[in-house]
Amino acid sequence: MRHVRLLLLLQQATDHELLEVAQTAQRHLFPHVVLLLDTGKAYRLQPYEEKHWQLLQSNSSPIFTSKYNYHQLTARSLPDQLLPQSLSYTDRKTGRRRLTGYMPMMLMEFARVYNISLQWEEQPKTDQKISMILLRNMTLNGTLDMPMTLCGYELSTAKGIFTYPFEISEWFIIVPCAQEIATAKVYPMVISRNMMVVLLASYYIFALLDTCFGWLLLQQQVDWTNLFFNERMISGLIGQPCRLKAHAMNSSRLAHAQLFLLGLILSTLVTAHLKTLLTMRPMERMITNFVELRDSDLDIHFTEDEHFYVNMMSKLSPLQVVRSKIIFLEAKEFELMRKRLSKSKAFSMTDNVWEFYKKQQQLFKRPVLCFHPDLVFRSKILASMPLQPNSIYAEPLHQFMIRVKDTGLLMYWKEQSRRDFIALGEINRKDPYPYESFHDFKVNDLFYVWLGWASALFVAFVIFLCDHFKLNNVECRCYDTAYCEFQQCELTMRRRGVAAFSMHAVLHQRPVDNIFINLELFKKSNGYRSFLLNQSLDFCYYMRNPKAYIFFHSFHKTFASVSNFNHTCPYDHDIIIKRFIYERGSLIDLPLPNGDYMIYIKLSVSKAWRAELKIFVTRSD
Repeated sequence: MRHVRLLLLLQQATDHELLEVAQTAQRHLFPHVVLLLDTGKAYRLQPYEEKHWQLLQSNSSPIFTSKYNYHQLTARSLPDQLLPQSLSYTDRKTGRRRLTGYMPMMLMEFARVYNISLQWEEQPKTDQKISMILLRNMTLNGTLDMPMTLCGYELSTAKGIFTYPFEISEWFIIVPCAQEIATAKVYPMVISRNMMVVLLASYYIFALLDTCFGWLLLQQQVDWTNLFFNERMISGLIGQPCRLKAHAMNSSRLAHAQLFLLGLILSTLVTAHLKTLLTMRPMERMITNFVELRDSDLDIHFTEDEHFYVNMMSKLSPLQVVRSKIIFLEAKEFELMRKRLSKSKAFSMTDNVWEFYKKQQQLFKRPVLCFHPDLVFRSKILASMPLQPNSIYAEPLHQFMIRVKDTGLLMYWKEQSRRDFIALGEINRKDPYPYESFHDFKVNDLFYVWLGWASALFVAFVIFLCDHFKLNNVECRCYDTAYCEFQQCELTMRRRGVAAFSMHAVLHQRPVDNIFINLELFKKSNGYRSFLLNQSLDFCYYMRNPKAYIFFHSFHKTFASVSNFNHTCPYDHDIIIKRFIYERGSLIDLPLPNGDYMIYIKLSVSKAWRAELKIFVTRSD
């Protein structure tokens, strides 16, 4: 629309000439035109009526119209159907399509005041979400006149114009609120680092006293294993009855009294602490900045529409910290996911959308999603409505938007929209995560207790297994003596249950790299047959990442200190294991039935098998 007022002076004009002037003014979007004739008559252009010219009376003031009347001119529109802006639905009583949301309410009131006929460009479906960028582009290319959406404000160009900013808001990321920790997590909190230091220090002090009492007062042989595991001291520290060695001696009685008092204090303290945390569980820490959000396990979701504006942001924007974690979704999928109020995801929002969700969560005992000021990445977002170039609706729409905000109609429409969304079931008033101040006992509540108990049983079982293995013999062989040769490969029995293994392999071609090992377990049953384990591994990769192969690492670390190949590839020296002492219980073995076994190790260098080792052991109870 051209805002200029035109006053044309003509000596005379026929009806045909008046029609041409009216059509030319409308074509070039000049709605404010007045004609003055020599006869003294004045005519005002009525651009949207069948009768183009209105005769002005001598006392008419002002001569240019101050109020627009579009006389049922058709304006094409479409809703974006994104809550809380707009939504189309089917009226259950009449079966007709209707609109709700503060954007349709504003445009329908604007159409009523200025006598405009709103018409949908196409019939939107209930669950159809239309991208605001698509609506923006449809408006700028002339398909739509007034879309029911708001997008980022842009300067007017020859391609289109934008209304005055209808909303000024912040753009931020909403994260899950801090929730009570699970009951199972209370137990690790009770057994904190400081508590463990106190318990271990107290345990070793009294275990050392108990060991020394047996040696000094009872003339017993020192058993240093009591320092590593003394079940009587453990009982004393948790406030249970126990007896120290030489319990008849006064010094032992005094130590026992101190142990009893310490155990009573510790057990009372832990019980009180545990009771408090179980009845009033502490809250988890909420994410408060972009660095914490980046390091968290939360997925960050934006819409594809917002992708357009995110790409325009400066590299100094705080959003760049989490840019790599952002997942852009289609509008429909994004709205559905955000409406579910997921605790495992973070969402982008603006002020007007957040007010909508904040009021929804007022119905809950505890909110699910929360706002934090340090998660704001754009402090001022100017939201406006796109219009066609020189739109005839621009000037009255600007004035109407200002009046709507000044009179409070916008706030009323937003509240009315929220009520409509509740009635239509678009807002779920039921708390998706109902808060329970007390719940029945569940097995998962003792997860860490079960985990500690199972770990202790496993360790005891492994120790039991290791105590029943015996090393019998070792065989070494090189396939190609031109490549390598075993100068020494022998097992020397020192005493019962104790053996010393020595090996010296001479490498004739150095350096050695690209090493692969095949580890296989055989059980003797009418000869040795493959049993339970057959694993191949890249030895060079293993030496760089030992924990990648847990079983082989537990086997290798027992003799790493007496070998010279405990470094990464390549190897430019002979391979030596010097007097490795194997004692029962020094290896972590697999749970196996009784019998004779062979551990078969086959070595490949540069994709060719070079050597093999056979280790013969016996498992017996």
